[in-house]
Amino acid sequence: MNKKGFTLLELLVVTAILGILIGVASNVFLAVLRSQNKTTITNEVRQNATHLIDLFERDVRSAESVDELGATDVVTLNYSDYTVTWQCNMPPGENGQFVRIDTSVSSDPQVVTNTEPVTGVDINCATEGVGDTAFNVSGLSGKSQIIRLDFKIKQGVQAPTRNDYNIDLPFETTVGIRIF
Repeated sequence: MNKKGFTLLELLVVTAILGILIGVASNVFLAVLRSQNKTTITNEVRQNATHLIDLFERDVRSAESVDELGATDVVTLNYSDYTVTWQCNMPPGENGQFVRIDTSVSSDPQVVTNTEPVTGVDINCATEGVGDTAFNVSGLSGKSQIIRLDFKIKQGVQAPTRNDYNIDLPFETTVGIRIF
């Protein structure tokens, strides 16, 4: 007698093997997805920090002097006929931000980083640096003044709190005024 078909044991073995393969494949897929999320958030944070640092360094290098001496969250750069003020704001419940006011263009503040609550970045100016402030100015006025910018940056305040979205990077730069 020649019967065609599968036994119950053969079906159970195939079902178990398929279940294991699907489980492994889904774990690999989720790991790739988490890695992509972490990379996306890290890139957003780094791009905002790089833009902020580049703009700040350009402003400092072309300034003639700095008004604020010591450690503070506000620094004013003086030029021959205008000023540029940098300020770190950390409003409660919102993304922290750096604001730049260029009086040669307008007295309106220009937010330098992406402040979207979910896709933007949150700036923390109170780091464990010198004086726990964003800016630390040293040197004599009219001579070689050096400004140290120190801050932490992370994903927006309303971004998901899962581990693959959790990024908190410190950034620091030291730049001096060019005296000619």
